[in-house]
Amino acid sequence: MNSPENQSAGVQVDVPVRQADLGRDGSASTMGVARWLEDARIRLRLHRFERLIGEKGFGPFRILLVGQRVSRLAPAGPVGTRVQVHTGVRRVGRSSVTFGQEAMVGDKRVGSGDATVVLADNSGPLRLPDELIADLDEMQLPETGVAGESATTRPRPERLHRAHYAYWVPLRSRIGDVDSNQHVNFIALATWYDEAVAAFILDSIGTAVGGSVPDLPPRSYQIQYLAR
Repeated sequence: MNSPENQSAGVQVDVPVRQADLGRDGSASTMGVARWLEDARIRLRLHRFERLIGEKGFGPFRILLVGQRVSRLAPAGPVGTRVQVHTGVRRVGRSSVTFGQEAMVGDKRVGSGDATVVLADNSGPLRLPDELIADLDEMQLPETGVAGESATTRPRPERLHRAHYAYWVPLRSRIGDVDSNQHVNFIALATWYDEAVAAFILDSIGTAVGGSVPDLPPRSYQIQYLAR
C-alpha cells in the first residue's frame, strides 16, 4: 500500500479491493467500503500528537468510535482495483473529532462516510491536547456537511425502547466481535443489523427454512454507540 499523501481533498491513502470486500454482485459491498475508511483513518499520521505521546506528555487514553456513517455510492471492483480514500476533518470539539471521507476509483466517487471519535480514559472524555488540535487543523475540510448527516446525530428518544419496534431478533455477541476497548466493533455491529434484516425478510415473505434470502444489500449504515 502507498503511504498517506497530503491532498487538497484531505489526506489520501490507497487501498486495494480485497476478496473479503466483495458482495454477492461481485463488486465491493458497503461493508467493504467501511473497511477502506477504517484503514485510512488508522493510517493517518499525527506527528505532533505522536511526539507528545512519545515524550509521555499525554495519556494513558483510549480512542473510542462513537458514531459512523458509511455509504456505497457506486460499484467498485474487481479484486486488486486501487481505491483512493481521502480523509479530512469536518469538526473538532472539546473531546472529539469528526472525520469526513471519500472513496474514489479514478474519477468515480464510489463511497463516502463520516466518523466521530472521542479520546477518553477511565474517568470519561479527555480534552484534546493542543498538539493534536494543530495536527487536525492541517486536515480541515471546507464545511460541506448536510444537516442530518452528522455521524453523531442521535436517534429520537422513542427509538431507544424495544416496544417501538414491531420485530426484533435475539443475537449473541461472539468473542471475535469485541475489540480492545471491550466494545462490539463497528463492523461486527453492522453485521448484526444485516442478520436482523435478513430474518425480518424471511419472516415477512414466508421463505421456507433453508431457502434463499432475496439479495437486498444495504447501501448505507449509520450507527451510534449509545452504551457498552
